[in-house]
Amino acid sequence: MSLLSSLKTNTFTVTVEHNVPTVRTYAARLDGGVLHILVPEHIALDDRHFVQTVLPEMIKHFLKSEAKRVLPVRLRALSEQCGLAFNRVTVKDMRSRWGSCSSRRDIALSIYLMLLPDELMDAVLIHELCHLREMNHGAGFKSLLKDYVPDIAEKNRRIKGYAPLIRLFV
Repeated sequence: MSLLSSLKTNTFTVTVEHNVPTVRTYAARLDGGVLHILVPEHIALDDRHFVQTVLPEMIKHFLKSEAKRVLPVRLRALSEQCGLAFNRVTVKDMRSRWGSCSSRRDIALSIYLMLLPDELMDAVLIHELCHLREMNHGAGFKSLLKDYVPDIAEKNRRIKGYAPLIRLFV
């Protein structure tokens, strides 16, 4: 079985239930912090199509809906806390970066931030908020970010460890 079948995200844990006689095709439901992936009895859990396509797409669907629910609220709270106001936030399936900030003060966030624990997610969100004041990664930006996240170097190391997990969804 794949790594995705035991995945824990920021808001839910994935469980795969096999040999479910009441389902004829794959099904999923989010209930109480658990994403139940239901697999009918006639499909093997090591079925290539299930492991490489169906399972990642089902999880990604719920990652996206949870990200749209959680990330804007968290970004607003951190924005107020830091005194760094943004214009608009969007949540996207961004695979090569965790977030971005435009000169129009718009912030885009990756659905894959939902794979990070709270403190790492917050570090990324604060990083993007700091771009509202410093649009580059120069000394001024690094100093500002360090004011808000003193242990940013250690957090960045930990965040990099989550990058390979995103490849499971590609």
